Amino acid sequence: MFQLEEHYWWFVGRRCIIDKLLLQRGQLPPAALVLDVGCGSGGNIRTLEKFGAVVGVDISLVALTFCRRRHSCNLALSEGDYLPLRSDRFDLVTLLDVLEHTEDDNRALCEVHRVLKPGGKALITVPAYPTLWSEHDEALHHKRRYRSKELRDKAQKAGFRVLRMSHAISAVLAPVYLFRWLQRLRPRRVEPKTALVSLPAPVNRLLVAYLKMEARLIPRASIPFGVSIICLVQKPNRNEDEE
Repeated sequence: MFQLEEHYWWFVGRRCIIDKLLLQRGQLPPAALVLDVGCGSGGNIRTLEKFGAVVGVDISLVALTFCRRRHSCNLALSEGDYLPLRSDRFDLVTLLDVLEHTEDDNRALCEVHRVLKPGGKALITVPAYPTLWSEHDEALHHKRRYRSKELRDKAQKAGFRVLRMSHAISAVLAPVYLFRWLQRLRPRRVEPKTALVSLPAPVNRLLVAYLKMEARLIPRASIPFGVSIICLVQKPNRNEDEE
């Protein structure tokens, strides 16, 4: 995973989408304080450092060790649904393909709400469609996949206002549906494997180019389908809470 994050189309394209959405819709203060929950080996931190100082937390000590090889930012060992951080501290919190790993996603969203400053933003990405559940999800230790309405409802229940929600990574939806339907026809493996497979360089570049096009679109309009969901939310200011 450490090596794949540098060049694999999924990770490169997702970083482009994150970057464009935050630049055009984030409206973050200069030198924002950013928390990357589930930072893993740090593949997204360089993108997030454009917006300010980054703190990374992850449940895996191994992942944090790899992250330290890439970055000198502050890191902490922590579960996503019990953050060892004081309230009202961060301008931006990211959960990038993290929420689906948590035992209690409602609790995790409430924790993100707690550590954000009033008016602060959170950026969330999750895998879409429970019908796409496969051994890929099991290999990655997912607890669930999401429908967009479900994610919206959970974010609002945690106290957030939804600023932008869209599906993403739409070009591969039909092939993924077909591949996972075919997977169900064959005998299950003893050990589930992920669907992260090496692609020829031209195909990898083509998919990156497509996701860069999505990155230009998503800040302005929602894509109605895709294998991922991206959601930008805001913690209301205190005067808004009182209204």
